[in-house]
Amino acid sequence: MRFLKEIWRDYFRLDFKEPRQRRRLLFFVTAGAIELLLLSIGGYRMAAFMDTPEFCGEVCHSVMRPEYVAYQNSPHAKVDCVACHIGEGASWLVKSKISGVRQVAAVALNTYSRPIPSPVEELRPARETCEECHWPNKFAGDLVRVRRHFQQDEANTETVNTLVLRVGGGESDVARGIHWHVSARVWYLPLDEKRQDIGWVGVARETGKLEEFVDPSRAGLVTPERLAAEQRPMDCVDCHNRATHVFYSPETLIDAALAQGKIDRALPFIKREGLRALNPASSHLDEAMVRVESIREFYRTSYPKVSQEKPAAIDAAVRQLRQVAELTTFPEMKVGWQTHPVNIGHLQSAGCFRCHGKLVSVSEESKGKVVSSECSVCHYSLPSAPIAPGATPPATRPPAGGPPSIPAIHPTAGCASCHGAGLGGAPKLPDNHTSFTEQACAGCHQKGQPAGVDESATPTAPSQPAIGGLPKVPAVHATSGCAACHQGGLAGAPKFPDSHSGFGEQACAGCHLKAGLGESAPSPTATPSGQAQPVAGGPPNIPAVHPTASCAACHGQGLAGAPKWPDNHASFTEQVCAGCHTKAKS
Repeated sequence: MRFLKEIWRDYFRLDFKEPRQRRRLLFFVTAGAIELLLLSIGGYRMAAFMDTPEFCGEVCHSVMRPEYVAYQNSPHAKVDCVACHIGEGASWLVKSKISGVRQVAAVALNTYSRPIPSPVEELRPARETCEECHWPNKFAGDLVRVRRHFQQDEANTETVNTLVLRVGGGESDVARGIHWHVSARVWYLPLDEKRQDIGWVGVARETGKLEEFVDPSRAGLVTPERLAAEQRPMDCVDCHNRATHVFYSPETLIDAALAQGKIDRALPFIKREGLRALNPASSHLDEAMVRVESIREFYRTSYPKVSQEKPAAIDAAVRQLRQVAELTTFPEMKVGWQTHPVNIGHLQSAGCFRCHGKLVSVSEESKGKVVSSECSVCHYSLPSAPIAPGATPPATRPPAGGPPSIPAIHPTAGCASCHGAGLGGAPKLPDNHTSFTEQACAGCHQKGQPAGVDESATPTAPSQPAIGGLPKVPAVHATSGCAACHQGGLAGAPKFPDSHSGFGEQACAGCHLKAGLGESAPSPTATPSGQAQPVAGGPPNIPAVHPTASCAACHGQGLAGAPKWPDNHASFTEQVCAGCHTKAKS
């Protein structure tokens, strides 16, 4: 015990009369003050660094590289990440740091999602961030946008589409145009995580009533409990959902470089060769760079004169295409230009058509009214060339540089079935159209008839393809059980393409129209034996004197000289038989 008292007296007892203790106290006070000063400066600098785009994009480099690269090439490249993802105020700062702890753990444990999921679940409402700079309630009127595209031919032929967007805006009581959606009080119910399937929309009217619209095919999923828990107020990011982290396709980026003169459009086939190098995306960025460099060899072998006369232009094109590769190649995070839906417009994904043309009013005063999907509600096109005074452009002729019209006798369902692979002579979809829905197609390609085609003209035979369309079903041909013959090309029936193998009769009828309206169909031709000849492209007719009951009695086994039916007909009833094999006239 004496020993402990001596230690306490010599080392822990405070006696400022002793010079040694005064020196120790002065040292600790000075060192503590310096440490607090350094910690304050370091903490402030660290907190400031954590708010920079460099911290967000480069510290977790492999995880955030796609978003960081897209951000640097976006209209918001000079805006700090925190301005949109956090905003002002302590509460959202605390929420972001708590969320950041989970993200750090996911990176450390390599459990993060690939790609980063969107939309961001805990993103601050746009009215508290976007509207710090943007003012959607300000009336903007109509805005003109000129879109320039280049074909993949030798001359890189340019087409121009001048589109006028009805942006509009204004305060809620007078708002109109596209920005009405955020000026008004609108709520919606998404039925999926990506908010692409919208089942319900509510609009607060000036009368104080809520006008409700529902997707009839999804009405069973719209319940009062779900509305109370999951409905969302519509704001900027419901349409501008990729305002910054936009992953453009190689075609879009190459078109922009050609339009800006960064790539010399006089280089033969430069658009085509650029797309061949970059679409589809490579499995690694280094591989993409090698493919881009191969363009030099293309000009050396195919266009030696151009290679000798325009080496600087080829070098500039390769440099620009290398930049395009950096903006489109992110295999480590499984990100591409079609990974995330883009809701602004309706080209890459449903966008506007998540509601327009789909939702139907269930309110008494407007019951049955469909949310309009007319193109002119949001935009209209301008001709690229002047029109003579008093002249009216042909109703179905697209403006110069605009999209082709759909022939009047052509269907508007299942576009990708033929145009996806260029089947049946159909023009093949461009690469940037591959994800388009039928609604997106109809949004640009108007129904009509190509200029110079007489709509009253009748095809020479009902089974010939309509002008610009698909083979028609003869008037005496059945439209049920199509796969029975066309699946395997039985009885001389044309075998349908592999892409049609899962189609039902309704899908077939959606494209292959029934002949007969204004068309003359050949009738079965009688033979000396009284047998009816099959119509071209159709199944054999049943002779007039032939019964239509108990078909299987003879045709099941090929008795009495009757043609034995194919194996896939074994379970057919007489009604099924009569659906395809029609009775010949006596």
